[in-house]
This record gives sequence, C-alpha cells and structure tokens, in this order.
Amino acid sequence: METILFSKTDDEAAFEAKKNVLIIGDGGTAKSSTVILFCNKNADQMLIKKTNFSSATTPFLLQMTIEGELVSKGSK
Repeated sequence: METILFSKTDDEAAFEAKKNVLIIGDGGTAKSSTVILFCNKNADQMLIKKTNFSSATTPFLLQMTIEGELVSKGSK
C-alpha cells in the first residue's frame, strides 16, 4: 500500500486514470466535504447517492437502499 498526500489537483488525475482513492484522516479534516465537492464538480459523469452507515448497517440493507433508489429513478 502506498501513502500519498492528496492535493486538490490530484482528484482529477485519479478520476481520469480510474484509480481507487481512500481518504483517511482525523475527525473534522473535511474528508466528506472534499468528496462531496468532487462529486458535485463531476456530476455529469457519475451518479451520486449519499448513504449513512452505522454498526447496524448490513450488506442486505445496503443492497435494498441501492435497489430502492434504482427502482425509484427508473419509474420516473
């Protein structure tokens, strides 16, 4: 595994190269804000669904959330 410092210009390079990115950091370091800004900037190239996870989240509940969103988008 490689550790790098991620700058604002690296997000475009990673997206264009179709590379996976793991964002880690202490609480309050704007991880979520960074991802939301990036997704909003590239909304024409991807679908976005915000989901909250907790210790009660199971794979089945996640699948039902995703499928429910797809069904509701498809019926419009």
